[in-house]
This record gives sequence, structure tokens and C-alpha cells, in this order.
Amino acid sequence: LGLNTHLYQAAVVDEIKSGPHAHGNLEALLNIAAGLVLCFVSAGALLKQLISWAFILGTLLHSGVLYVLVVFNQAWAGQLLGLGIGPILLLLALLMTGILAFTGFEGRLVED
Repeated sequence: LGLNTHLYQAAVVDEIKSGPHAHGNLEALLNIAAGLVLCFVSAGALLKQLISWAFILGTLLHSGVLYVLVVFNQAWAGQLLGLGIGPILLLLALLMTGILAFTGFEGRLVED
């Protein structure tokens, strides 16, 4: 009985490590990389903030909701995750960063 309890707890931890934890780390690295790119792009501060907020909200609505679903087993989180709003925001922010980098990359730090 004690071994079964231990194995069940290990399975829950493994599920968290493979799902939301990995997604959260990768999305955090993506956010940092996009932030570094935005430092070298000449564009309005408002546009840069819009892209940054899209990354943050996309991460929260994707990995954050995934954490709530796996850790707390909340059904509403699964329904929200099923809408796909978080990944769409992340892809939109990535697309906007790419377009902005293509059109306004300076090759040096830009002061806003």
C-alpha cells in the first residue's frame, strides 16, 4: 500500500514535469529571446509593449492554465485550454516580432 502511494505521487510529479513545466520553461525562453530582439528594433514603444504583453498573456493562458489543470484538476482550465487562446497569442506575438525584426532591425541597441 505504501509503495503504491509512492508510485502514484511519483507519477503525478512526472506528469507535471513533462507537461506544464516544460511548456513554461520553453515559453519563458521564447519570451526572453523576443525581448532581446526587440532591444535591437526601431519601433514605437507601444508596439513593443503590445508584443511583450501578447507573449506574457499567451504564456499564462497556455502553460499557466495547464498548471491549474494538472495540479489542481480544475475542469474549467481544460475548457479554457481547449479554446487555444494562449498558443494563438504566442504565435501572433512571434509573428509580430519576426515582422518587426525584418523591417526595423538596427544591429545596435535602440533607445526608445
